[in-house]
Amino acid sequence: MTSHFSTEATAAATTATPDRSALQRVLDRATAPGGAPGIVVDVRDGHGAWFGSAGVRDTGTGEKRRPSERFRIGSTTKAFTATLVLQLAAEGRLGLDDTMEQWLPGMVAGNGYDGRAITIRQLLNHTSGIFNYGNDAQFFTKGIGEAWFRHRYDTYAPEQLIRIGLATPPSFAPGEAFLYSNTNYFLAALIVEKITGGTFADALTQRIVHPLGLTGTYLPGTEPTIQGPHTRHYSTLFASDAQPEIHDATDMNQSFAWAAGGVISTTGDLQRFFGALLQGHLLPAE
Repeated sequence: MTSHFSTEATAAATTATPDRSALQRVLDRATAPGGAPGIVVDVRDGHGAWFGSAGVRDTGTGEKRRPSERFRIGSTTKAFTATLVLQLAAEGRLGLDDTMEQWLPGMVAGNGYDGRAITIRQLLNHTSGIFNYGNDAQFFTKGIGEAWFRHRYDTYAPEQLIRIGLATPPSFAPGEAFLYSNTNYFLAALIVEKITGGTFADALTQRIVHPLGLTGTYLPGTEPTIQGPHTRHYSTLFASDAQPEIHDATDMNQSFAWAAGGVISTTGDLQRFFGALLQGHLLPAE
């Protein structure tokens, strides 16, 4: 009898709707005066789904955040890019220990770089030693304050940004240390294009977006606006002021981020993508 009761009690505790009030308080604190304009969290667990939000999606209208809204996902893009590379590896179309010189001959060379010594694996795990083009001083200044408004619609080719990264010598020999670098993922995406024969956006759509039914996920290319319902995006534009001005930075050409940070998505689509990835539906276990 005791054992039976214990089992029922455990089952009831497992299926009971959890109290999300503590998580909601965290969201509320994040959007307190001086904090973020808006924030969302999408929880999926054994208790079901819960969407929480605080603040607004548009400071001008005061509209609340919505579960279906699209937003720029930044470097979460890299998980999509890595998945595409790993799919090609699983299909035997590339090897993770293949070198840059094998797939992009002559692109990674000079200034201390040797494409024969840098592998695809090292691109994905940021141990290649290749400098992050985004940290180039001249390039970075284009995103600060008023300069951002002058350059927000600039278009960059992947090869152009890779050259900016390679203009700074490597910090270490391949495999010897870790250095987070968007340049790595631009190189990885060019390899995806070379193998598939199409654009990176095509590979993303055909191999992940359509199979998973991701209705709000896409790579905008040079298009500066966000299609469909979306939240506004706000930034201090790296201002160093104690009380910096907040700018609406929603519209921008994100070719500067591309396969390292350019994807637009929704919380629901990200849940479906990571769920499929971690449950083994996108890649074989090995």
